[in-house]
Formats: sequence, C-alpha cells, structure tokens
Amino acid sequence: MYPLFLFPLAVGLSVQTIKTFGIIIRKKKFKWEYLLEHGHMPSAHTAFVISLLTTVGHFEGITSSFFAVSFVLAYIVIDDALRFRKDLENHGYLLNEIISDSDSEKLSQKKYPNLKKRLGHNLSEVLIGGILGFGMTLALIMILT
Repeated sequence: MYPLFLFPLAVGLSVQTIKTFGIIIRKKKFKWEYLLEHGHMPSAHTAFVISLLTTVGHFEGITSSFFAVSFVLAYIVIDDALRFRKDLENHGYLLNEIISDSDSEKLSQKKYPNLKKRLGHNLSEVLIGGILGFGMTLALIMILT
C-alpha cells in the first residue's frame, strides 16, 4: 500500500525540484515561488500521474480497476496540461495585451495586474515528464521492492 502513495509522491517532488533548478538557472536568481511554478520543463504533474499509473500497474496489475482509474486520471491530467491550461495561457497573453493597450481607467494595471503567462506545457515538456515518471518509478521498484 505504501509504494502506491510514496513512489508517485517521491517522483513528483523530485521532478518539481528538477524543474525549479532549471528555472533558477534560466532566470539566474532564486525566488521561493519557483517551487510552485506551473508549466516549464519537465511536467511534474505528468511525472506524478505516470508514476502512479506505473506503480498501480506493477503492484495491482494492468487488468485491475485501480489501473483503469489511474489511466483515466493520467489522461485527464495530461490533457489538462496540454490543452486547457495552454488555452488559459493564451487568454492571459491576450488579456494582458488588451489591458496594457487600453487608455481606460477601468482597465488600469493597478486594478487588473498582469495574468500569469506560463500555465500549460508543450508536448516535449509532457513527454520528458512522462519518461522521468516512468523511469524513476521503475528504478524505485527495482531498488526498494
């Protein structure tokens, strides 16, 4: 029971840490909020759900109902990262541009601060997250079980 919880948690936190160091290196500064950043390389959400799917598949079997539920959850999370949050990101860019181009006091930047510009993932970020999630989970299974 514990590997079903601990392996995905360890993998998700590890990949989020890798992503945080990547952001720090790119931006050449540290901010605490980088630990909770959305988007960027690699996708920690994808790594987490692929780790969960791999763990459930190993311990419960790929024909179990737990595996089916994990598969559906992984699909929803990955689809959300690739499509829905990417759409929100595009809307954020457009709304920021409308507000900055506006002369109206109703649309002042004090009242409507810039929206986050990085929410979703590219396909490569999701693929790398999935590869890390699968590989790190297999390593944990081989080492710890």
